[in-house]
Amino acid sequence: VDGIPLNEFGGSFDMASLPADGIERLEITRGPQSALYGSNAVTGVINIVSRPGEGRPTFTALAEGGSNYTRRFATGGSGAFHGFSWSYNLSRLDSEGVVQNDQYRNQSAFLTLGYAAAKRQFNFRFFGNANDSGAPGPYGSDPAGTFTGIDAVSRGKQNLFGYQLAYVEQVSSRMRQVTTANLATNDLFYHLNLYGDYRSSSLRGVLNTRTEIIVTPKNTFVAGFEFNREQTKHDYITDSQYRPFLLPRTSLAYFAEDRWNISNRLFLIAGIRLDNLRTHSIPPDAWGSRPYIPKNSITKINPRVSVAYLASQGNSDSLFGGTRLHGSFGTGIRPPDGFELAFTN
Repeated sequence: VDGIPLNEFGGSFDMASLPADGIERLEITRGPQSALYGSNAVTGVINIVSRPGEGRPTFTALAEGGSNYTRRFATGGSGAFHGFSWSYNLSRLDSEGVVQNDQYRNQSAFLTLGYAAAKRQFNFRFFGNANDSGAPGPYGSDPAGTFTGIDAVSRGKQNLFGYQLAYVEQVSSRMRQVTTANLATNDLFYHLNLYGDYRSSSLRGVLNTRTEIIVTPKNTFVAGFEFNREQTKHDYITDSQYRPFLLPRTSLAYFAEDRWNISNRLFLIAGIRLDNLRTHSIPPDAWGSRPYIPKNSITKINPRVSVAYLASQGNSDSLFGGTRLHGSFGTGIRPPDGFELAFTN
């Protein structure tokens, strides 16, 4: 979201609670692996971009209502003045649902503050989402006769927050330095009918600095360094005393990528990334299924190359439309998530 990596420990992410309010556009980078994004971009990257702060001050407001006491409210605004820019959006959706324990709440916030001078730009971004939903189980048509009743107990809550500080230095007309510091937290709480309560929390901090060089109008080169610290704590991942423990991991990465538009129809991207993954030691569990796992480190060099050819530039009215041939190759390493690493051994 606005360039803030929100992936949980190990890379997974549930997009179900993300709002549409306040979003300017979606950017989708397709293709396996990435020299710039690393192993969390196994099949691509989705970047949700909020509305920027620009132009004269503008404000919006929205109110909706519907069946089952459903109501939705949102407000937003943006503007810029003498190098300073700002934008925000607040939204909330509530519904009582159609059966017992089907209530739902989702509230979110976007905030962007910026300042741009002649060759420098500073930005602060915040994203927050808090949601609460019941889990009544299946209901309605039940031809097999397997449904035993409404689950009036099970519920789930989530608090997801992301912060970013960004600094851009335009070194010359062809080169700029981009540095971002990101922090994301994801706290989950579940109250379950059969298994009791459990909590999980994830934290990810990412420092990324990269140099972007326009070699020619058709060739761009990017190189940089990334520090990534992630950690998780889960009630189901415990030590020999049945106590949850903090499971951290650090990754260091050096990357370089070149994008070359060989012609108006032929495009080539080549990159390489060096990943160093460092996992802390893991204590044994109480059941004897997981022994003590010492801390370890692994380093991998992962290349990637992608080529695309625009065979036909036809429009939607033509027989074949636009035809694009694309192929890519890349290697990567994905560290395991918390359950793979410490729960199932």
